[in-house]
Formats: sequence, structure tokens, C-alpha cells
Amino acid sequence: MFTTLSFLNPAFLTGLAAAAVPVLLHLVYRRKAKIVLFPDLRFLKQIDQRISRRHRIEEWLLLALRMGVLSLLAIALAKPLWRPESPSRGPGPSTAAILILDDSYSMEFVRAGVSSFDRARKGALDALSLLRPADQVAILPLNRLPAPGEGLLSADPVAAREALAAAEPSQGTTPLAPALGLACELLASSTTTYRDIYFFTDLQRTAWEPVLAGEEWRKRLADYGFFLVDAGAPEGPNLAVTSAEVATAHQIRGVPGRIAVTVSNPGTIEAASSLSIWLDGRRLQDRPVSIPPGTSLPFAFSLPCEGPGFHHGEVVLDGDAVEADNHRHFVLEVRDAIRVLIANGNPSSVPHLDAAYYLSRALRPGGDREQSPSIIATTVCKPEELADYALGDFAVVVLAELAHLPAERVAAIADFVERGGGLLTLCGPGADPERLTRSLGARDRFGGLLPARVTGTRGDPARRDDFVSLRDLENRHPIFAPLLRADPPIDLGSARFYATAILETPSDSGVAAVLARFDHGDPALVEKRYGAGRSILFAAPAGISWSNFPLKIGYLPFLHNLVYYLSGAERAGEDHRVGQALRLVYPEKLPVKRVSLTPPGGEPVSRTPEKDGTGRRVGFHAFAVAGAYGLSEELEDVQRETLLAVNVDTAESDLRRADPKEVGRWFGSSRFVYVPSCDEVAAAVTRRRHGLELWAAVLLLALGLLLFEGYYANRIAFGAGPERR
Repeated sequence: MFTTLSFLNPAFLTGLAAAAVPVLLHLVYRRKAKIVLFPDLRFLKQIDQRISRRHRIEEWLLLALRMGVLSLLAIALAKPLWRPESPSRGPGPSTAAILILDDSYSMEFVRAGVSSFDRARKGALDALSLLRPADQVAILPLNRLPAPGEGLLSADPVAAREALAAAEPSQGTTPLAPALGLACELLASSTTTYRDIYFFTDLQRTAWEPVLAGEEWRKRLADYGFFLVDAGAPEGPNLAVTSAEVATAHQIRGVPGRIAVTVSNPGTIEAASSLSIWLDGRRLQDRPVSIPPGTSLPFAFSLPCEGPGFHHGEVVLDGDAVEADNHRHFVLEVRDAIRVLIANGNPSSVPHLDAAYYLSRALRPGGDREQSPSIIATTVCKPEELADYALGDFAVVVLAELAHLPAERVAAIADFVERGGGLLTLCGPGADPERLTRSLGARDRFGGLLPARVTGTRGDPARRDDFVSLRDLENRHPIFAPLLRADPPIDLGSARFYATAILETPSDSGVAAVLARFDHGDPALVEKRYGAGRSILFAAPAGISWSNFPLKIGYLPFLHNLVYYLSGAERAGEDHRVGQALRLVYPEKLPVKRVSLTPPGGEPVSRTPEKDGTGRRVGFHAFAVAGAYGLSEELEDVQRETLLAVNVDTAESDLRRADPKEVGRWFGSSRFVYVPSCDEVAAAVTRRRHGLELWAAVLLLALGLLLFEGYYANRIAFGAGPERR
């Protein structure tokens, strides 16, 4: 990379010879000293030698000014041209131009009645109109990049213009790196003389941070001209709904629910709006909100009683600057019951010593009465009675302090979990760690049913002054997150555990995750995926034999969230992102024939699961818009229907801008051009293709020197200094 100075009319450079005219005139008309005879030498003593030396200096300066004026006039007439150049890669002066269009949802921001995206599109059309027939061009919208093999450079300006005219803002973020990578690949294969990238964007800071953080992109872009065209506006107020989470993944039929909403102001300007809650197209509640800059505030709303099934909810901010982040979708599922089978491995005639006593009553307050405020229906049996039940009729199986299970029952439970069921294993005084690990932890293709080995116990339940508590909770996990969001938050750390089982997670398990620990560092709650289902191991019993946990306020919601999670209830509560692809994995034993995904207001897209080494997989393209997507799974004997909530990534809501000077310093290249307005694109492209004409500046400089020469000459001729009088 280098720069060149050329001339449109180089013949006028011969006029530089005119600079010699003042020298010749000076030599020809140089004044000679006139000899005068003085009668007395005393007059010679009055001559000031300094005046003579100053006159010579002034005359040389005046001569230099006159030569400079003539030289600059000749250069101006030759029309000098400055242009950054790249090494020639082809026979002709053609150009390959990559136009990257920022179509993220922050480009919806409106200033003076025009959105940033409309300004960017106009600037791109202006740049396109200046390309010549021999030039190549490719249009790259950030969130709609062409598939491999489709994003080729083309010399068809009509198609490029049609692509720009049809472009619209997306609901995605600003994935700059993939677009830059594709642009570099296309330009590297081009044989044109000039290869340029034009990026039309609102200069959002979050988009540039990952690029400016490394040297990789600086090296890859070094060979190409880069125009950063500013289509944005000064930062304005903007609010975003960053979360909308139902208190529980399932709502009980006939019982009102609650939803926790968070509204954020990522900018530096205070913003106000109106917040409303919608359910199945009905507006339920609304309230005004005002958020200081750089903060987030929580809001809680109640949800009415709804019938069984899935319901689509939406949180809406009215009249905010950017439309996409004003909406937050959520899905509410209302069920009649979640059936749980509890195998009681340590029964007792004394209720509070029974392994299933507190567990069954916490999951189903009020027992089997119809007015019980729980969606969970429990069935308690002895371990040897497990064979009498069809496990497929239950969502969760709980093994409470079991000492041992026959191999055929272990196989039945493994099949149940692999098909999507949930397994909860509770340790305690009735459990035999060695036999339990041997029966449930036997290695199979999923690594065994247990997520950890039970190697013994720690502590003494008789010593109530020596205890440990729960800590290191996975705060974002569906089991704990609702408890921590409660008002006030539910503290599980107040429970005292006098004895605990020692759990050892295998280093090669890969799928086991520790969700909570005790004070001494031992795992307390460990989870793993097993086929389509989940298995969780708790290092304590559900009764009071080893702890006072059942007597604490957090015991009941903890168990309910645990069962909701194991039953798969959290699928409806999952929050997917625009731009993410949906990937589903099914075990071989789950007879899923076909899976369909229906976007909001669109037609269903169907896929057939394909086999791989571990099961069968189904993949769908990335979510393009926010909303509620219908997921239909066709099994041999049943059709399962689900709603999925898809929302925008609110990282794009931060409208703070990158400093173009910082970006320019990062490039460190004269080939980087910052264009402060889309209206100036044509001028910037013209300068890039034809260079910067310097004749006007040179002519102005010559005029300035000429004026100064006249002033300086008059000053010499008519100066009024004491030496001249």
C-alpha cells in the first residue's frame, strides 16, 4: 500500500521554468553602487553596516516569494491529484466493491422522520450509482448473509440495486465478524485493481468491541480500502424489556399466576414509557415506567386464571425509540397435573421419620383433595411395587433413600428417562451408597443413570451443633432462578444439614453439572442428561433425619421447581433468541416420526429426524423474527404440541456509539476513510476512485503568497523605519 501524486494536465508543469524569471531579472537589473567622492571621511563613519545586510536578506526573501508564486501557479494549472493506491492486481482500473449493510434492529432508530436504515440504504445506492460497468459488487446484509457459494461478486448493477431496494431491517444484532470474513474472502479472489469495503452502519459500540479487541481483523483488512459510512444519529433515549419470566414454568388451573418483568435503560439518557402485559391478544394491565440511565428496574404483574394448554403472552413498551426491543414474548403452560411416582425406600410408622412423608406433602399440599393448590399429583409405593406401575404414565420418578434396585427395574427406569422422563434420587439413612452406586451408576452408553458416585457419608445427624449449609447455587438454573427473583428472595442457605452423602463426580462424565454445593465444598445437587430426559442426585434426604430443610420456607418451592424441571416443564419457559438455530436431539427409543416448526404468521416447516451416533437429530434454520413458535412432534401414538418464546437479543438495545477516531487509529491506514454522513458517500467514493484534486488548494496558496508578496514589497519600498528616514 502506498500513495501517489499525479497531475491531470502535466504539460503545465513546464511553467515551473517561469520561477527562474525573477532570478534573471534580479541578476540583470541588480543595482550597482554609485561612486561619489566625499571631501571628508567623517561621512563614511555614519553608514550603518547592519542596514546593508538587512536589505540583502529582504531582497532574497522577496525573490523567493515571487518564485513560489509562479511555481504554485504552474502546479495549480497542472491540476495535482492525490490518491491512495493499492498494488495493481489486474490489467485495468476496475473496482471490486463489497457493500455491507447494517440491518440490525438498532438501525430502526428514527431521527428527523428518517430511520438510520433508510439513510444507510440511500448511501449504498449512491455508492452503487458511481460504479462503472466493468466494476464488481456484492451486497452483504449483516443478518442475511448469502449461503456459501451464493455471495459472489457480480457485474450486474441492476440486481445489486434491486437487492438494496428490497432490503429491510431485521430483528438481529450486528454480527460484524462473519460479514467481514466473507468480504475478505470475496476480495481475495478478485483480480481488480481496487478492492474496497463499504460498511453502512449506526456505529454501535457493542458491534465494534469484539473486532477492535484483536489483531486478526487488522491484518485481514490491511489490503483493502475501507469506508466507514455513518448512518446513525446522536444517542437518544431507549428502553428495552430484557426479561419476562413466569414465576413457575407451569400455572395451576384455576389459580392466578405471576410474572416478573425487567426493563433496562442501557444508555446515558433517562427514558420513560408505558409498560403493558398482553395474554392471547388481550391487554391485561399497564403502568408508566421511568428508568434512570444505566440501570434496570423489576416489575411484577399478576396473570389471570387460564384454561389448560399453552398461552402466548407479551410485554410491550409503548412509543419507545426502537421498536424491536419494546416487545418481550413469553409462554405460559397450564396443566391439570404433573404425575410423580415416589418409591419409598425407608418407610416408617412414625410419619416424620418416613422418607416420603415431607416430600409427598410438600409436592401435594392438601393431599388428594381436588382443591389442593398444587399441579403435582403424587403416588407413593414401595420399591418392590415399581413393577406394578407403567412408568410412562408419570412425568417424574423419585427414588427416596433406596438401598438397592433389581436389574430389571433399573433397566425400566433407564428406558423411562431415556424417553424424556425425569429421575430424582435422594440419599439418606435408608440408602446404601455402595449398592446404590453399583445398581444405578453402572456404566452404559449414557454413562450410567446417576450423575455422580455415592462413596459414603459425612457428618453426624445426632450432633446438631455441627452442620453445613447450601452455597454456590447456579443462580440462572430454572430450579433456583425463580427463588432468587422472588420478593423477597427465598434463602436456601438458612437450612442446616447435619449429615450429607459424599458425591464424587467422574472427571470423564462430560454431561454432569454441579448445581449446588455444601459449605465444605462437597457437591449437594448434581444433574446430567440421559437421552431425552434428566437425572438429578441430591446428597440429602427429603425428611428431617439429616437436616431441618423440610422446616424451612424454601423447601416447598425448591421441590416444586425441581419437579417442574425434571418433568420437562421448562421447555415452554425457555427463552430462545433471534438468530439462533433450533437443534433437537431424540433418543433412539423415542419414536418421533416428524417435527414441525411454525413461525409467527407463517407456514409450518417439517423435518424428519436423522440418525447419528448417539440418537436422532432435527435442525431448523435460525429464528428470523421474535414471537411464539409452534413446535409439533409426531410420535407413533400421540401428537405433542408446544409453544416456544423467541425474543431479540437486547445487547443491540445499547445505542452508545463507537468513536470513529478510535476505529481509524485501530486501522492505522491511509486507506481507512470515515464518511460522517450518507449524503457524502458520493464525494468520498469519487475521491477514492479519482483521487483528491489539489489544484484549488494550491491556487489559493499561490494567491495568498501573491498578496503577501505585494505587502512585503511595499513595506520594503516605503518602510518608515528610522533607518530609512
